[in-house]
Amino acid sequence: MRIIEIKSRRFHLTPIELALLSILASSPGKIFRREELLREVWGEVYVSLRTVDVHMSKLRNKLRIAECEASLAETIWGIGYRLRDPSSL
Repeated sequence: MRIIEIKSRRFHLTPIELALLSILASSPGKIFRREELLREVWGEVYVSLRTVDVHMSKLRNKLRIAECEASLAETIWGIGYRLRDPSSL
């Protein structure tokens, strides 16, 4: 488990949640396809694309709680996920 702090609130992230957040944070605003995230986080190990969705859902919920409003991580239906550019909020 790793701890992140947003707006003076601390949250525990699993290693997978942290890896997903790190990838998304590497390019705020860029849409990452599920397949990209799957390859980057899980590598050659076969897991379902739904696995990405489940972990992203958990991460989005934690970020939403931290911000007390819409989550920084958002789903782009039918494509993938992105981290909203904080400067656009």
